[in-house]
Amino acid sequence: MSNFHLSCAVIIATVYRYEPLKQSLEHLSRQERLPELVIVADGAPEPGVEPFIMEMEKDLKYPVKYYRCSRSGAAAQRNEAAELVTQDVILFMDDDLYMESGCLNTMIEVLEKDISQEIGGVGVILTNQHYCQPSRLFKKWLDFMAGENADSYAGRVIGPAINILPAPSSDGRIVEVEWLNTGCTAYRREVFEAERFSSRFYGYSMLEDVHLSLRIAKQWKLVVATAAQAFHDSQPSQFKQPFEVGKMSVINRYLVMTEVMERKNFTYHYKLILSILFGLFSSLRNIGSISDFWNFFLLSIGIASGFFRTVLRVKGY
Repeated sequence: MSNFHLSCAVIIATVYRYEPLKQSLEHLSRQERLPELVIVADGAPEPGVEPFIMEMEKDLKYPVKYYRCSRSGAAAQRNEAAELVTQDVILFMDDDLYMESGCLNTMIEVLEKDISQEIGGVGVILTNQHYCQPSRLFKKWLDFMAGENADSYAGRVIGPAINILPAPSSDGRIVEVEWLNTGCTAYRREVFEAERFSSRFYGYSMLEDVHLSLRIAKQWKLVVATAAQAFHDSQPSQFKQPFEVGKMSVINRYLVMTEVMERKNFTYHYKLILSILFGLFSSLRNIGSISDFWNFFLLSIGIASGFFRTVLRVKGY
């Protein structure tokens, strides 16, 4: 145990998601170690979840602050709420993320024990979303995208900015990674304040966490505490409309690939196109109704729009 204590503020960005938010706050309240502050950053217009939070706060074991954001979107809401934080650590958590026992304490202890202060951010293992050993065929696909033959791609960002989740371990070890998922990630406050989420991400803000953590990783170590675990109960959102998701899957990945990773040559553009097409054709397997087909069509149109705006740079898209 370290005698060095770091205070922690948790920021939860939310829009119109009452039940998962309730469960997230309750799971957080059951942690052995509690945060000094929880900020619920609401992107919905008045009244949003404010009455809901006022009703809940009497049953929570930590101080909770409701904050109505001036802009909607995960990245923008988190940036606004972070300006209110004075604690040593900012922990970003999704409103549909449920911490398992000991998760918060394990994360903060990693930073407290880091005497040399080389670690800038700590992530967790999502029990229902993590890296698994790929099939032989899919491993060849990853090798092609990465341009190498690695034993594992867990926790890495390969080729045209393809981000891969970390892998669980049987011994709870701490592993260094290339990026962190803001579904549940703790950053030293000074580390986050030096970078912040890019203002170019809006709405669903797909890949905003990759963009941020890759920038931070240029100066700090990023790690995952595999003993810290949580469940991500991924929920639908008004921002997850097929057209917007398709468009952002291209535009935001292109932004990360070219501006942060500085991968701008023909090979990476070619691999980006192949990876987008691979994902699109994979989604064909989920079509089982007319509604599914319509969503697939909108997704395809969104991808085309993103492709024209970035790779081909055609105005008007």
